Amino acid sequence: MRKLVLDRLISDWSGNADVASRVADVLVTNAAEHAGPLDGGEIPLRLLLLPDSQLLIEVDDGTPEFPDFHKAQAEAPIGRGLWWVSHYRGRLTYFPLLNDQGKTVGKTVQVLLPVTWGEAA
Repeated sequence: MRKLVLDRLISDWSGNADVASRVADVLVTNAAEHAGPLDGGEIPLRLLLLPDSQLLIEVDDGTPEFPDFHKAQAEAPIGRGLWWVSHYRGRLTYFPLLNDQGKTVGKTVQVLLPVTWGEAA
């Protein structure tokens, strides 16, 4: 996963592509290990370059809940991959994922990464 993201961003984003690839990998890994895929067996990953040069990383999974959301982003790095998000000054959010009929089918987890470490997303 990291290599795919790194290859995609290395020429497109002026931020640290290695950091972005690490964060994307953590999001997909957490979705697979803790939430599970959507009904079709997929865990979609999206990378969006925003007009202000920030990078939005989104991952969909099959579980609407995010237990201990605030604790997950603040824990020490040992065994807590989401800690990397705050370490790299990213902003972690999530929201319910709805199907075409408006039924909740999972959640989207987002990380907004700034271009440099010195700024917060």
